[in-house]
Amino acid sequence: LVAATIRQALKDADGRVRAAAVMALPRVSSRFRLKWDLQKDFSDALQDADPDVRAAAARRILIFQRPALIDQLMTFLRDDSQPLGVRVAAAATLVRHQEYDLPRSEKDAIGAAVASVTPAIIEALRDSSPLVRKDAIVVLGALRRREASADLLQRALHDDDLEVRLVAIQVLGNWRVRDPAVIRGLMSVWRQNWQYPVVWLFRPSLTRNRLTSETAVALEQ
Repeated sequence: LVAATIRQALKDADGRVRAAAVMALPRVSSRFRLKWDLQKDFSDALQDADPDVRAAAARRILIFQRPALIDQLMTFLRDDSQPLGVRVAAAATLVRHQEYDLPRSEKDAIGAAVASVTPAIIEALRDSSPLVRKDAIVVLGALRRREASADLLQRALHDDDLEVRLVAIQVLGNWRVRDPAVIRGLMSVWRQNWQYPVVWLFRPSLTRNRLTSETAVALEQ
């Protein structure tokens, strides 16, 4: 029943429904995966007329590790005609793909392609969609571009969306931060959001010997 519902939703006339169905695909049990070609569904979603559906597919295809799908993401990334949300979603998945055991040449190619669109990624920090802003933070975190850190700090750490702020805390907490302005920003956001239990999940990111000892002491206060 679940599988049939998702497959039907993938063909819905409403792009929002199709995007939601795509986001549900990786959660389908292995029993259902054996009964239908999910790679084809993802491939079709990447060609969908609705950019939100294409972006949803770009965010979700990492689990399949299929070269053809990764190549499609590289195409999205380099295509200026694609909406910003699609390109940033592709970039976020590609930097996560780099974490796998890949040939050095493939990692270098992905890194160079993503780095080449850094201005677009920074622009995405201003996007109206929290999903796009989170993708942008993930990419900038992977690139560790210091010239982008000011934008990341100013826009993401004080974002209206809690999940965006949490991603920013996690990313910057994992950097070997020594910039006093960045550290002050992290501490400020921590204090403003301590009442959210989920924030405490990221406490190790702020204290694991990657910030100054003064920061760790301050977190104990």
